[in-house]
Amino acid sequence: GALDLFREAPADILLFLGFDPDEDATAFDLIPLPDLELVLVATPDHPLATGQVSEVTRAAHAELVVRDSSARFARQAKGSFMGSRNVMYLSDFHAKRVALLEGAGYGWVPRHLVETDLTQGRLVVLDAALSRWSYQPQIGTRAGHPPGRAAQLFIQTLVDAVTP
Repeated sequence: GALDLFREAPADILLFLGFDPDEDATAFDLIPLPDLELVLVATPDHPLATGQVSEVTRAAHAELVVRDSSARFARQAKGSFMGSRNVMYLSDFHAKRVALLEGAGYGWVPRHLVETDLTQGRLVVLDAALSRWSYQPQIGTRAGHPPGRAAQLFIQTLVDAVTP
């Protein structure tokens, strides 16, 4: 929903995961950030953690999904990444991590948020045809409207913080 809100609000900076194929990126000046890896995880005792995950095996289990904040999905939620019908929507990735740790289901989560949980065995990456996915996040500003000094400082601080 960040892109929708940015178009409607007087914001100067947009941070988002990427454009949909149908979106027009020419209205923005873009600064790419390092890839954001997501992993498909569950607790080690979750039924999906014991074997190969397929569409059939995951159908009986809840996929945990962060709700898209766009007004377009206020009435009808955006579908899950894997097309699951058994979906539990959460407000953010921190809530999703807690639900995953409690065994409420399985789901995609940014690797950096669960790295310690993976290392300590509280979560495991599921054995699925697709268990890792990367987004190419970007910082956007309005094309032809360079950000002010404070926004430039914020952008540079963010870039410095996430660039290896």
